Amino acid sequence: MQKQKTSTIPLWAWHLIALVPVMIAVPNGMLVKIIGGEIDPAWINVLRFFIIVIVLLPILIKSIPLMTKKNMKFAALQGVMYSIAVTGYVFAISLSQASYVSVINLGIPILLMIYSVYLTRERVTRNAMVGISIAALGAFTIIGFPLLVGQGFSSEFNPLATMLALFNVAAYPLAIIFSRKATDHGLPITTTFGVSASVTLAVSIVVALIFGGAFPLAEVIARPSILLMIAYTALAVSLLARMLTVLSYMHLGSAVTGGLYYIEGFASILLPIIVLGERMTSEMLAGGILILLGVLVAETHRHPIVHEERQHIGHRPV
Repeated sequence: MQKQKTSTIPLWAWHLIALVPVMIAVPNGMLVKIIGGEIDPAWINVLRFFIIVIVLLPILIKSIPLMTKKNMKFAALQGVMYSIAVTGYVFAISLSQASYVSVINLGIPILLMIYSVYLTRERVTRNAMVGISIAALGAFTIIGFPLLVGQGFSSEFNPLATMLALFNVAAYPLAIIFSRKATDHGLPITTTFGVSASVTLAVSIVVALIFGGAFPLAEVIARPSILLMIAYTALAVSLLARMLTVLSYMHLGSAVTGGLYYIEGFASILLPIIVLGERMTSEMLAGGILILLGVLVAETHRHPIVHEERQHIGHRPV
């Protein structure tokens, strides 16, 4: 068993830290939608993960002595899952509304909690399960209620976009867990993201060559703002925000991290509606209220045994 390094940061501070990636990532879907309207969506991931790999390359080279067969396996698995997630995410947004994809992404915290129970042996408290269930009901209200009352699928529904968004929902929580496992086995989190970004870049290049058009060099030169938006989604969202999410998950567990993700998800639904003029429905509003209520329930009265367990989960070889 590997020895746990005791964090000098108090628990309340980790709650504040966990809110940072939530706020950073809110405009991500909207920016991807805007960028996808200017260049071929297939090249978005190539550009943003190329930026990440270039930034993290010195750290990757410096960390070579720390790389082992086990931690590199988890880092590579993180890259595979992240490749599936971001490919599905970008193409889903290009085929639909950013707010619609954000609604489907509300399933991510549920799967993160389920995966954590089975893959990291995490214990989940009753309050956490009730809170996540309420938040999940909110997500279902947004997606499923129109169908139950006979409205049928809205004009925004796209079967392929929905399937691709579900790939993101299924793969992204696994990327978080594999990143944590790589870190638990001695690989710095910046290195795990460097390895993951390298894998994702390779997959994205293949996807772009098969499904994309010509490299959008002329568009990027003509509109430098495209590169600035891509840099934000790369360095602020895909790197900084996601690393903070993994760190928060390591210290707070899946229920709290997932609950806070619901705030990001709901804000991601609202922002395109406000900025891009996408449609707001009463179901979205009611579902958002349930989501926020679920987060409050999940955050309160956590049993002390959870803290004790969280000091050990993920820090033993599995």
